[in-house]
Amino acid sequence: MQREAKKDWSAEPLGAEPLSALLTAVAAGDRPAFRRLYNETSAQMFGIAVRMLRRRDVAADVLQEAYVSVWRRAATYRPDCGTPMTWMVAILRYRAIDRLRKRDERTEELSPELPDGAPSPFDWTAASEQGRRVRDCLGRLEERQRTAIVLPFVEGLTHE
Repeated sequence: MQREAKKDWSAEPLGAEPLSALLTAVAAGDRPAFRRLYNETSAQMFGIAVRMLRRRDVAADVLQEAYVSVWRRAATYRPDCGTPMTWMVAILRYRAIDRLRKRDERTEELSPELPDGAPSPFDWTAASEQGRRVRDCLGRLEERQRTAIVLPFVEGLTHE
């Protein structure tokens, strides 16, 4: 019985493989696929974490925790429930909310580290093509619906 050869993820240019294929490989324990997944998604994920947590150092910690969860839980990803990026952002978001709750329990104040007026990584991401499409979709919603989506997923608030 022959073993199936592992794919050489380093041989292809970035963006050549869909994220779902990378997640499938990560679920099988493929470290190069995980490295590739991280390289293709970490900038966007970090931008979201900074936007939610307002501190780059805390965002970096939460990002690392989120990717550890992605590595451990990749086999639980279900394409019928959303895109790989949506799934990973949900993991990141829950980690960030947990961190914010812990901060509130300790009454530690997280102050913004970014200088006033400086674009955050999230701002750069929002300017991308994907960001434009999301803004277009959000623009079609009524204000109340839009707020129900934006506050939890962009500002890090709970649904309540």
